Amino acid sequence: MSIINILAILLLDIIGGGTGRFSKFIPLPTSGTQSVWILVFSVLGAVAGAFIGGYILTPLFLYVHKKIIGRKLIYGFQNRDQSNEFKKYFFKALFPALLTVHLCIIFSSNLNIQELILDNPSSSTIMNQMLTFSTLLPLFSGIGIAIFSPTWFLLDGGIVYSNKKKVEKISDPIEIRSVGGWYIYLMKGYAGISVFITYYDFFSRLLQEMDMSDPSFIMMIVTWPIMPLFIAFIMILALISLDMTFDKRRKFVRNVGNNLGISKPLEQDLDLTKKK
Repeated sequence: MSIINILAILLLDIIGGGTGRFSKFIPLPTSGTQSVWILVFSVLGAVAGAFIGGYILTPLFLYVHKKIIGRKLIYGFQNRDQSNEFKKYFFKALFPALLTVHLCIIFSSNLNIQELILDNPSSSTIMNQMLTFSTLLPLFSGIGIAIFSPTWFLLDGGIVYSNKKKVEKISDPIEIRSVGGWYIYLMKGYAGISVFITYYDFFSRLLQEMDMSDPSFIMMIVTWPIMPLFIAFIMILALISLDMTFDKRRKFVRNVGNNLGISKPLEQDLDLTKKK
């Protein structure tokens, strides 16, 4: 639910003395106050998801990469200080936001979930999905950023790998890549393609079902295409919070790496001047 939707519902609340609530799961009496609740807890959910996902999933991500994907790779770490330059938080949050939209659309299209969540379901299936989407946003804001968070933990921890051992007997060049970068490249591709497919289906049904004479139709057509941008904006606080704990998170990642045998700078295992 975009900020424009929330302001519009709040205005209707003030003028009309309060409209009925739309979600059974939000303990507030009107749609306007429930919309504010969604906004606040989407921000808090993203912050919680960033830390919970990072601390729980980072060991799993690193284990899978080292033990399954990188059996013939050399691992180590790089010592790089935290940058003081502008971090481009909005662009960093965009792909977790796309994943959040994708998950919300998938789950909000389920009729059983709609019936479980909505207080008074509408005769319009697309309207029911949009209200269910809004109610699920705090949960999936946390989940979307939690899935991406381990990639940032691994990048900040400086965990890197090289294919030197793999190309020793062939003429391919020796490469050095980051584990976090490998994951984030993979996940950005999935998030971008998946949200395009689900958005196309969602808007096809929206255009078919909505009444062109309804003023809310125009508002939805304008605001819902930019939903990923809105969600990226509410995730910025989570990214700032992660940056404030850079040293603690790097220490955590190094400890995880040490338990998996990654205990020294990668440069110690690479002698690029050595001839065969």
